[in-house]
Amino acid sequence: MIIPFRISILFLLALIISACSTTNVSQKLLNKIDVNLEKNYQIKSGYLIAVYNLTDTKAECLYAKDFCRIINDDAYAQNFLTKFNSRYANRLNIINQQAMIKIQKLQKLLFELNNKYKFLSRTELRTASHILYDNQPGNIFLAIDGHHQIIYLHELSRLDQILQHLPLLVPILNPKITSNYGMRKHPITKRRSFHYGLDLVGHKSAPIYATATGVVSKISRVGSYGNMIEITHRHKFTTRFAHLNKIYVKEGELVIRGQKIGLQGNSGNTKGEHLHFEVLLNDQQLNPLGFVAHSLKN
Repeated sequence: MIIPFRISILFLLALIISACSTTNVSQKLLNKIDVNLEKNYQIKSGYLIAVYNLTDTKAECLYAKDFCRIINDDAYAQNFLTKFNSRYANRLNIINQQAMIKIQKLQKLLFELNNKYKFLSRTELRTASHILYDNQPGNIFLAIDGHHQIIYLHELSRLDQILQHLPLLVPILNPKITSNYGMRKHPITKRRSFHYGLDLVGHKSAPIYATATGVVSKISRVGSYGNMIEITHRHKFTTRFAHLNKIYVKEGELVIRGQKIGLQGNSGNTKGEHLHFEVLLNDQQLNPLGFVAHSLKN
């Protein structure tokens, strides 16, 4: 088939292009956190502590509120490491417990979405279903390849291999929803029509972030969408980000979840600055709120 072959080629090209890309600061900062936590505290897959905010026992959102800042700004990344050293280095039991809680919430969301849209392979479904829950009370370590790993952090890393490719991260920090997916009165034509995305507003020229790891498959600067980025993900998902002011990525570039890809704007057919965000599966628009609502909690 032509489409799957094209997507495969895009991913292969992205691996080559991203090797010399200067835009992917996010991967470098994520690696910095991972290496630091493993070197200084012997914590493997430590980057997940920053991704899922595993040091906060009161957090309701699945992703950390500052996750996007942490992997796009070295000052935020360093502040995370400093805070971890002063408060949580000797409290690994908290991280283990929070990882278990996140796994349960993430499984629930993943299974709900898969029951509705049927995108997981049998292998992925089996992996997501068989998460370790039978460790002995008080035992937070597991021997993996001769190393001690925090049990539920290790299990979360297995689950995250699936989740990082799904559009579950809200693309703008602390946004206000100004128009939902579905029928509405168009703000310009004043006629009732179907709105195939979610309109979000952040602060002026707010950064826009990739909602999942994928490959930039299209950049457009004309038409009603204005400056638009389209990213192709696994499982035949696609995300679109329209009306941008600036674009920081190129076609064929590999981007990771949480990476800054542009700035909010008012290009194209719009009455004011905002982000028009779409989630597609097999080229059919879905309600984005079903994927990112968890990230809009306080």
